[in-house]
Amino acid sequence: MFLSDCTFKPTDLVFVLDESGSVGETNFQLQNQFVAKLVEGFDIGINNTQVAVITFANTVVTEFYLNAFNDKIQLLESIKHINYSHPGLTMTHIALRTVRNEVFTVANGMRPNALPFVIVVTDGRSMIPPVTIREAKLLHELNITVFVIGISSEVYIDELRAIATDPEDVIIVKDFRSLVSIQEKALRSACKATTSSPTKTTKTMSTVTPTTTSSTRKPIEIITLPYTLESTSKVTKYCHSKPTDLVFVLDESGSVGDINFQLQNQFVAKFIEGFDIGINNTQVAVITFSSTVVTEFYLNAFNDKIQLLESIKHINYSHPGLTMTHIALRTVRNEVLTVAKGMRPNALPFVIVVTDGRSMIPPVTIREAKLLHELNITVFVIGISSEVYIDELTAIATDPKDVIIVKDFRSLVSIQETFLSTACEVATI
Repeated sequence: MFLSDCTFKPTDLVFVLDESGSVGETNFQLQNQFVAKLVEGFDIGINNTQVAVITFANTVVTEFYLNAFNDKIQLLESIKHINYSHPGLTMTHIALRTVRNEVFTVANGMRPNALPFVIVVTDGRSMIPPVTIREAKLLHELNITVFVIGISSEVYIDELRAIATDPEDVIIVKDFRSLVSIQEKALRSACKATTSSPTKTTKTMSTVTPTTTSSTRKPIEIITLPYTLESTSKVTKYCHSKPTDLVFVLDESGSVGDINFQLQNQFVAKFIEGFDIGINNTQVAVITFSSTVVTEFYLNAFNDKIQLLESIKHINYSHPGLTMTHIALRTVRNEVLTVAKGMRPNALPFVIVVTDGRSMIPPVTIREAKLLHELNITVFVIGISSEVYIDELTAIATDPKDVIIVKDFRSLVSIQETFLSTACEVATI
């Protein structure tokens, strides 16, 4: 594709291509084909457009630098042979840092008179969004134009808009096969950016929606908090359940923060107040998880409610990291719900997962959840924020109806009584 009505200024064009595990070989090749078609629209050479490509997952690989090719045919051939060789997590922040520190350097072909222009293609949320956004801002401060193409309905729009130089510089497509539908649009956007001076205008995000398909994603129910924490702190419901082995799996990832973590603890404590605690009633275990999992205490640790509540109060936000939910669920199965740690054969095994985002490796997380289901372990899930992946949460839960979504951690108080009633109903059947 070539735009006869567009004359590009000298441009240093860098493609940042997602090679994470969710992409897959077929989609990665579709991504390469899209890049090749875009490159066909540029004059390639030392006095025109130069191209670099980096791929990223857990690690970043610079496939070639800006000064690698002055011949378009050789450049296109090189793009064609980029392999899907190191899938992993979506470490977008490392990719953007590599662009700034290694790719846009005079030694690797950057020209002072050329427009530095980055196109990021990704199919999901980065692993550490705050760091990703910070790295993007550092590019913006260097007057490097950043375009973003998000693939699938699962991308985080706010993050993509923060990565881009301007909200208009974000395009969303349903899947990798839909990239072909935006080739001309993307090239014209690049043409506009490279032939005119940037202006500050009010813009909106571009979205491409195929007309032949419809999304099956369930709508997210958001429960807003209409009152203050202090005014609703009392739990009026009391649950006289069957003997229950209750395990809380609490998110301690970096996106939670200390204040929200304490709100989470308060919610757990208020919930537990609704149960009879003891060897013949309800026993409680708590594990916290991020990059690692910590068992705060096992099921057989407390038979006294006051001591149990005091222990929950003193759980600290001490090891924030990535959202390794799969390790937490595996720990529940292999270490917590065991006879040695207090599990009782006559008790209902009941797990409550509280999390504020997508797990790092969703397929493994879902597989671990299914292993719990196969052991007749009931799993409830509380998702916090509109950024959670509802399909993943419903797969983690024993039943889709066992998922509750709230807007933020302060909104947990608004579901205390309702959630206790629901849990109590399960524990008394």
